[in-house]
Amino acid sequence: MPANGTYLNYHKQFESALFALLAVLTRELMIFVPVAGLLASVSSRDRKRIIIWILPLVCFSIFFMFHYFSVKPELVHTPFNLSAWLRIRQIHSWFRFELFCKRGNAQIPSSFLGSIRCLNASKKSREDFYGLPIAPRIYILYRGWSLERLLGNYLYAIHSHLYAMFFGNLSRYLLFNPKVHSSSEGDVQIKILVTGGAGFIGSYVVDAYLAQGHEVIVLDDLSTGKKENLNPSAKFYEMDIQDENLIDVFEREQPEVVNHHAAQIDVRKSVTDPKFDARANILGTINVLEACVKCKVKKIIFASSGGAVYGEPQYLPVDEVHPKKPISSYGVSKLSGEFYIQAYHDVHGLKFTILRYGNVYGPRQDPLGEAGVIAIFCSQMLEGTPPKIFGTGDQLRDYVYVEDVVEANIIALSGGDNVAVNIGTGIGTSVNELFKNLSSIIGFAQDPIYCPPRPGELDKIFLAPDLARKELGWEPTTDIMKGLVLTMDYFKNRIKVRRD
Repeated sequence: MPANGTYLNYHKQFESALFALLAVLTRELMIFVPVAGLLASVSSRDRKRIIIWILPLVCFSIFFMFHYFSVKPELVHTPFNLSAWLRIRQIHSWFRFELFCKRGNAQIPSSFLGSIRCLNASKKSREDFYGLPIAPRIYILYRGWSLERLLGNYLYAIHSHLYAMFFGNLSRYLLFNPKVHSSSEGDVQIKILVTGGAGFIGSYVVDAYLAQGHEVIVLDDLSTGKKENLNPSAKFYEMDIQDENLIDVFEREQPEVVNHHAAQIDVRKSVTDPKFDARANILGTINVLEACVKCKVKKIIFASSGGAVYGEPQYLPVDEVHPKKPISSYGVSKLSGEFYIQAYHDVHGLKFTILRYGNVYGPRQDPLGEAGVIAIFCSQMLEGTPPKIFGTGDQLRDYVYVEDVVEANIIALSGGDNVAVNIGTGIGTSVNELFKNLSSIIGFAQDPIYCPPRPGELDKIFLAPDLARKELGWEPTTDIMKGLVLTMDYFKNRIKVRRD
């Protein structure tokens, strides 16, 4: 045995292996941590594809990790000390590896068998790597390795080179591909099922989700929804939400978010036929919730009614803590839906956002029910028929434009978890004011016809939007006159097309 040779004892072998393991794990984490964050932000469909892509590479990585520990440190026979430096350096959006062999006569202290030093990369290099949050340089020093071990390290460096190039390009794809991210908000593409997506509000929500690059499935029985409202880019199922086969649609499509707009919305019908109202709004909502839980839907966005769940207000504007005492079966069924959603959150962890709408109006609105009073007035006045006003016309309502409502549904995809918020303007407008404003827009000269008030309808209500501003960052942007002009123009064009 050479006089200047020495064997590494078991303790030192363990120390060396420990440092090597720490080095390998550090390098792996620095690649996997940012990529894991990106994978968590994409849709489940894209995540599965990416995992299939990287699985062979991960297996390759595991193979080389085992190779690291397959060769034991050998005897150092001469004063010649061999140190292998594996330097990982970032250049032009990918890692370049350089292997250095140092020769020298000075002995390295046996206690200093390995060390790891991590330095943060410069801001420039961090930006080069497509904005990933972690972009370090790693220096690893080992002593007592054989030439065979160095060859293994060299192969591992080549593998790591390819490994990092792959993840660099993958990161660029995930961060900048317009098919993955929405065009306006930068949100990740998700799969959304919209019930009532052929209706007035639901169809606008579908259009907005599609415009942002999301995949949308529409479910509507077309009882009040219209085929002409359907967006051809959305997949459509004609089905009632009470249908027992609803679960089949959920299992087939596997939506990540459900936007629940399907409902019986006629206040008068809820008073005359409360069983029908309860079946649609309570049992139908339970059926949707059951499907959500069974198919592991992440979140449900529920369209409720701020004009019905509170009842006659004790103060104005009405906020979310106001007592809830609905006076119509419609209000009772909508409030019941809210309670069921909150219960499913408590029991099953289903996230939700409840949007309590004011009186939504705008183009595509069907002249049906009290919520469609603006559509009714526009249609009748354009045909030269004096509209009917039930009661004195002094009833106050909170009229909110449909595009403002749609914006709340967009924000609710990623915000406002597990809260119920009012979606209104905070301003009350009387029916008489509506008639006066619409008359001035088209020059209508006739007087309205006043009729007795209808049962189950509130006298005055408008909603405080403060919580929506706080939780969603939402607030209405369309004033009543602008919205009325846009709505009247829509009905003018529709009548013109019908006549042509």
